[in-house]
Amino acid sequence: PLIIGLLRSPNVQVQEHAAGAVRNLAGSVQLKVKIMEADGLAPIIALTRSHSMAAQHSSLAALFALSFDSDATLKIAEYGGVQPLVQLLASPNDDIQALAAGICRNLSLSEETESELVEAGALGPLISLVQSPNPQAQEHAASTLKNLSSQAAHKVRMVVEGCLKPLLAMLPNPEASIQEPAAVALRNLSAHPKNKDRIVSEGGLPYIVGLLRSPDKTMQEHGAVVIRNVSVNDQNEVKIVEDGALPPLIDLLRSSDAKLQELAAGAIRNLSVNANNKIIIVQEGGLPPLIALLSSADEKIQEQAAVSLRNLSVNPQNELQIVQEGGLRPLVGLLRSPNEKVQRQAVGALANLSVNPKNKVKLVQAGGLPPLVTLLRAGSDKVKEHAAGAMRNLSMNPELEADMLREGALAPLISLLSSPETKIQLQAAVALRNLSVTPDSKVKIVEEGAVPSLVALLRSADLRLQEQAAVIFRNLSINAENKIAIVEADAVPSILALLRAPQAPAALEGDPEYEGQPATFK
Repeated sequence: PLIIGLLRSPNVQVQEHAAGAVRNLAGSVQLKVKIMEADGLAPIIALTRSHSMAAQHSSLAALFALSFDSDATLKIAEYGGVQPLVQLLASPNDDIQALAAGICRNLSLSEETESELVEAGALGPLISLVQSPNPQAQEHAASTLKNLSSQAAHKVRMVVEGCLKPLLAMLPNPEASIQEPAAVALRNLSAHPKNKDRIVSEGGLPYIVGLLRSPDKTMQEHGAVVIRNVSVNDQNEVKIVEDGALPPLIDLLRSSDAKLQELAAGAIRNLSVNANNKIIIVQEGGLPPLIALLSSADEKIQEQAAVSLRNLSVNPQNELQIVQEGGLRPLVGLLRSPNEKVQRQAVGALANLSVNPKNKVKLVQAGGLPPLVTLLRAGSDKVKEHAAGAMRNLSMNPELEADMLREGALAPLISLLSSPETKIQLQAAVALRNLSVTPDSKVKIVEEGAVPSLVALLRSADLRLQEQAAVIFRNLSINAENKIAIVEADAVPSILALLRAPQAPAALEGDPEYEGQPATFK
């Protein structure tokens, strides 16, 4: 208490010596407690405003030692210590700058004090310090910005105040204590929608691609997250590929680190939404590692790889190459995954692949029918839609009809005609329309009880469903026994009603086969 009292002395030299003593005492854990119990923080904070640089330095050194305690950081803010600390970030003295930045770093770790730092105007001087030749001040300032960037409230303000270019310039620094906080800060900032385009427009991509090529796995991870986060629109997706991100991302797909595999696959997933990138990813050798990841033990990796292949499979050229590279069997295997997300992406990819005539037979040969039939019965609505879409595509090949009937596809397809989801109804109806052409199927469709559901579709408000049901009835009614069943089901009035429809049913738009949309998952 006596020494603490001397901090308030009117004599500057006494203050300086007392502050030096407190600085030394604060190095001991036990004595830190004594300083706090003696209410030493208030006079120490007061000395940070002293005209004596020696008193400032000693008081800051004591505060720095004390600020590692969470209770002390709260007291520093409570006693008005934040504002003088922010002012001292611009001190002409390197040691004082570094100490002030170090205390700010500790304050930025607490939710109770980090906002007060920002409101006190700390961002500007901290951004200046990360460009400073003073290595200690630079390191503390970078760590402070890293901590502040984790809070959603500060992400946009930090970018507006100009932190991007200084942080990017720190990424090539060989010192981990400088590079790491800058990389984490950029990773955090890239998560905010308003910052994604700014990182690209301010020239950040070459620096981020440099992280992907780093020998340090942690830096690779930060780079992959930023690429994934900023790949949010066609313009960024194109620029990312132009700036050379694809080769290192594809290399990371082969990493022994599961986290890096997942992040790289997630970044490629987003990039694969762009039409031109679909071609480049395959040209750069992306298919083999993506297909290999389908067999990962990690469901998140399976999902990312399946989404990427689903997106790539929208391209007609890629449809064949994915199958040639061995993508069918692992995708079929994922249809049995207990994870609905994995199922959905795998069946979506297979629905796209089955558009190609050459892939239809190969999908059946790869054992795709049994799990597809299972998903028609038990999958989520989205899974059912894709599974029914795949069946719709397969039904275009008359040679596969016997396989589809043998595997029991009719009953679940007929059941889906009553789905509350129009998209599901439509896929099932088109599949049954295709199957209803052959004599065997005409009989079996009626035997399986399809007529009541088809009558209901004739009364649907959706003209496409009306059309499909009408075509199926046209095909079924060629069979003499079916004619009786159709009449007994009271289908005739509904069919006749279509003759009086005020508006002709619209034909199916585009290709009669089903192809799901790219899975963007931004």
